[in-house]
Amino acid sequence: MNRSTNRYFHLFSAESHKIHASLPVPSISRTVLILWGIYTFFTLSEVFTLRLLGVSLFDAFCHSFTTLSTGGFSTYNASIGHFSKAGYENWKTIEYAITFFTFLGGMSFLLHYKIISGNPGEVRRNTEFHFFLAFTLGTTVLMMIDHYLHFSDFSLETLESTFRNTIFSVVSIITTTGYGTTDINDPFFPAMSKQIFIILMLIGGCVGSTGGGIKVQRIVILIKAFGMQLKRIGMPGKALSEVVVDSKVISDTELKRVTGLFFGWLILLAGGGIITALFTDLGSWEALSGMFSAVGNIGPCYISVQQMSELPAVVKLTYILGMLAGRLEILPVLLIFSPRSWR
Repeated sequence: MNRSTNRYFHLFSAESHKIHASLPVPSISRTVLILWGIYTFFTLSEVFTLRLLGVSLFDAFCHSFTTLSTGGFSTYNASIGHFSKAGYENWKTIEYAITFFTFLGGMSFLLHYKIISGNPGEVRRNTEFHFFLAFTLGTTVLMMIDHYLHFSDFSLETLESTFRNTIFSVVSIITTTGYGTTDINDPFFPAMSKQIFIILMLIGGCVGSTGGGIKVQRIVILIKAFGMQLKRIGMPGKALSEVVVDSKVISDTELKRVTGLFFGWLILLAGGGIITALFTDLGSWEALSGMFSAVGNIGPCYISVQQMSELPAVVKLTYILGMLAGRLEILPVLLIFSPRSWR
């Protein structure tokens, strides 16, 4: 890899939030073409799928563009819930289709490349994907249980609708897309479910995906580092113990970087929540959710649209900083405010 390619490679790895950055092919230009090709293929596949389900060509393109990009913008105020309210014949299938493609957007596009290039076994070996899938399905089940414990309306008739609404919201939030069929502040989601949404806002999508958040890979490393510390309690003082992810040893330098970044996220989230609570009449829960949503680049939170429009300038500026830090990288953005970095 020559000096020029190496420089662009570091830019690529920083933008993709990669822990162990890798390229599908040695050439950075070919890598860009491959990733754009996969992105275009998925986008056109969703357009085709939505058209088959009765969505207009304009709406199919608009929603496909903001599904794979995990942007979440819809051409309707009701977001994806519009299709059921407008009486589309296949509205349920439309919701499932968008859920599926949103999930693809939250996966690593490098993993997509390996699968498409004839290496599906990589899915079985990819720890990050396993955790991503486990977070998605596990929280969906927990939230369904939470719903039925509070509403006691379990039946075969409600099972499908509860599952569809729950998994759509879970995938939308963990991928930081922000689409909605049911407002996450709706009574449909009881207190525990609302807490889970906050956690999902923090986690975000996979490394190398279009999603925001701290990234699943970093959460995996932190979990394994915690487990390693527990093991050390019962081990001799000089025993070697290392954090291993996908058969790769995570260096101490990388561990410090991940833990420092995670702490930076917590400080930013706490600071934004405190500022929101200080300058508004919002409750602590709503104030905290606003900053979580901003840093995760998600959109939905426990602040209503009307309340959001009436937030004071200092809170809006705080959210702008949070959105920039969450979308780029927290540490580089915070360095802007360090006098030493200007010298």
